[in-house]
Amino acid sequence: MPLPFAPKPDTSRVYDSLKDKLLTEITAVNFDSLKGSVYAQGVDGAEDEYRRLLLLGLAADQVSVAGPLAGTATIQFVETDTGSGSETVKVFRPQPGEVHQFMGAVMNTFNGSYAELELYDGVNYCELGQESSAGTPWSPPTFGPIYVSYDVWMTVKWAVMSGDCDLAAAFIRVR
Repeated sequence: MPLPFAPKPDTSRVYDSLKDKLLTEITAVNFDSLKGSVYAQGVDGAEDEYRRLLLLGLAADQVSVAGPLAGTATIQFVETDTGSGSETVKVFRPQPGEVHQFMGAVMNTFNGSYAELELYDGVNYCELGQESSAGTPWSPPTFGPIYVSYDVWMTVKWAVMSGDCDLAAAFIRVR
C-alpha cells in the first residue's frame, strides 16, 4: 500500500525507468543512476520511491543490506614495465559512493625487486603487506576486512631492479 498522498506505482520514476527490464537484467549501475535521480528530502512521493528502489534492488540481487552485491566481483591486474626504478601505481579506486571489499592478492617480483601493497587517501599511505624476490614472500593482511572507496583506494609501490613485476587483486562491491 503506498503512503498517503504518494504517487501511484504506475507514475513511479523507479518503475517507469525499469519497466522494460526483467529482474535478472537489472544491474547495480541501473540503481546508481536511479538513486541519483530521486530527491533526498522525502516529499512528493520520494519516500515511496526509496521503498521501491530497495524492494526492486533486493529482488534483483543488486542491493545488499548485509553483504557483497552479487555479480560485482572484479580482479584488477597491474604490472610495471619500467625496467628499473620505483613507482607507485593505482590498483583500484572505486567510483564516488561505491565501497568495495578487498578479497586478496597475488604479487610477483623478480630479480631483487619488491612491491608494497598500500591503502592511500591522497596524502597518507598505509602498508598492507609486501613481496620481495630477495626472500620476503607476500604476507597478506591478517586483520579484519579491508574496504576501499573513492576516498581511500589501493596502490602498489614497486622498487624494480630489472624486469617486470605484477599484481592481481580481487575486490567485490558491498555498497
